[in-house]
Amino acid sequence: MKRTRMNERWVDSLCRCFELLPWAPRYLVLLAVPIFGAIVSPARAQTSAPIASADSTPGNPALVGAITGNYTDAIGDHHGFVRDPHGTITTFDPPGSKGTFPASINSAGAMAGSYEDAHLITHGFARDPSGKFTSFDPRGSTNTFATSINSAGAIVGSYQDANGNFHGFLRDPKGKFTTLDAGSRGTSPESINPAGAIAGFYADSGGSFHGFVRDTRGKIRTFDPRGSVNTAPQSINSTGAIAGYYIVTGGTSHGFLRDPKGKVVVLDPPGSIGTFAWSINRAGFIAGEWADAKQGSHGFVRSPKKVFTSFDVPKSSGTSARAIDDRGDVAGNYGDRNGNSHGFVRNPHGVITTFDVPNSTSTTVSSIATLIR
Repeated sequence: MKRTRMNERWVDSLCRCFELLPWAPRYLVLLAVPIFGAIVSPARAQTSAPIASADSTPGNPALVGAITGNYTDAIGDHHGFVRDPHGTITTFDPPGSKGTFPASINSAGAMAGSYEDAHLITHGFARDPSGKFTSFDPRGSTNTFATSINSAGAIVGSYQDANGNFHGFLRDPKGKFTTLDAGSRGTSPESINPAGAIAGFYADSGGSFHGFVRDTRGKIRTFDPRGSVNTAPQSINSTGAIAGYYIVTGGTSHGFLRDPKGKVVVLDPPGSIGTFAWSINRAGFIAGEWADAKQGSHGFVRSPKKVFTSFDVPKSSGTSARAIDDRGDVAGNYGDRNGNSHGFVRNPHGVITTFDVPNSTSTTVSSIATLIR
């Protein structure tokens, strides 16, 4: 997958800020952008249109399963898309965008993400269900990266200040910002649940990553799985359970589940030499990917009963399960034998549907809408 100017600049800035280990550039890109892009079948498409009717309300069950992400056009520019549960794809860009990267969608059809302007400055954006955009930056930001939106419309992410340091932020539904700093060298909130609890990671003075959770009262607790040298929480559900991954000495990655009481369980499908847990739904089903001894990438779903189901998109060169909704639909990306990237959705019965943004060269899935949890 092509590294975009925005992603590359973000990674390089984080590396300078955190003084990270050699694996950092790859894994930092993975925090915001999947390994594989998404594309597929001749899809129905519209441009800059709403995905919901004017009377849509938060938690509209008709929008559960809507998917958002970005795609690359023939000249290498990135644009946003949303695919509704019926398969219709709408493409969009905030005004002034030269590169659009949606990160999250809620069940009302509201989205949050980031875009790059003509001066290579990155800003956050919110897109409401009618298609109206709001651009935003916390005070003092030189680059803003939105990562997650909850059912109330609260948005979290990170921003870079004039000194190159990264801070977390919470933007409430009315647009008020709260700065979040869990560590001394940089903070990156990755997920916010319906109640407003936040999970993410921060860097310490030595440049190592640690996990954190911020409760609804604003209290921050930090954590690491046993043996971790770098911890990266990715998703928090309505119960406060957190899924993510961590790195041990030597560079091997493992998935983890942290329950609401703070107990951490290691998640590794059988045969895995590297696991990434990306998303957890209300019931505790977890979606992610794992690598085998031949460096092949496979998708997985782990049930609350600790049963792993591994899967691959047929004829793919690698499969990445990026998000799971409360019905059990899984959205993600796969690579084909020619090195092209595509998107897919897998229903709870295991049926996989692939899709393409029309006229794209690659598509990257980032989020799937779920119920208010």
